[in-house]
Amino acid sequence: MNGVPILPIYRTVDIINEGNTMLRSTFLFILSAIFVLSGIALQAQENTEPSSSNQQYVPHKAKNMHATVLEFGEGNLESIKLDDNGAPWSIWGNLNKGITASDPLERCYQFFELHKELLALDNPREDMVVKVQREETIRFYQYFKGIKTHNSHSIHFNPKDGNDIVGYSASPDPEVRSVDTNYEISKEQAQQIAVAHCQTLHPDLIMTSTQEPELQINRFESGCRLIWKVIVFRGMEPYYSYSIDAHNGEVLEYIISRIY
Repeated sequence: MNGVPILPIYRTVDIINEGNTMLRSTFLFILSAIFVLSGIALQAQENTEPSSSNQQYVPHKAKNMHATVLEFGEGNLESIKLDDNGAPWSIWGNLNKGITASDPLERCYQFFELHKELLALDNPREDMVVKVQREETIRFYQYFKGIKTHNSHSIHFNPKDGNDIVGYSASPDPEVRSVDTNYEISKEQAQQIAVAHCQTLHPDLIMTSTQEPELQINRFESGCRLIWKVIVFRGMEPYYSYSIDAHNGEVLEYIISRIY
């Protein structure tokens, strides 16, 4: 039994009077009982230790190439490229295996459902929202628990036959699924933080307007963070796009843009 010390029984027995057989047998029986009970107690302790939560983030691992080839159909793939996080950002070839719908948008959702493990997706029909739809490409924003993420996914169709899926490209980041979506900073507080920061840059600023703050999940140097995206306008001057940490109110980033 792992973790149970082996008692030096042979030395203990030497101390006992060799002529007293009954005493020696009784002593050995007691030692054996202690040894067994110690093992049972240790095993019980191991079994009662709390197990890690299934909700914790587990780094995404893409399938090996052999499994991926079989998934799409042997001979159908022309190329596949993986990001550093293990999720594919480019797949090209005949990607129609298992897809039965005729509507292009429905074909996209079938594609995501069929390959959601490979693409690090949870609920494609709920999380994938159309951003741009053209004849040859449909691009999707990826959401997590109803919150927009920085991930995007595109399905590419054969220009000669609009129903054939010939490519997939993405900016995948499986870690978005590990972000705590319970925010402590309200959108009103985030708005105040952004305006106050902008006023430190422009002390003469008298009146500032903002867009409605939007909750998002974006990646920064410190990892994926839940943020409020706040746009601060200064009349016809350049506007500021703020990323305010939704858990502690930290100004993670602000970008200056111009109105054209």
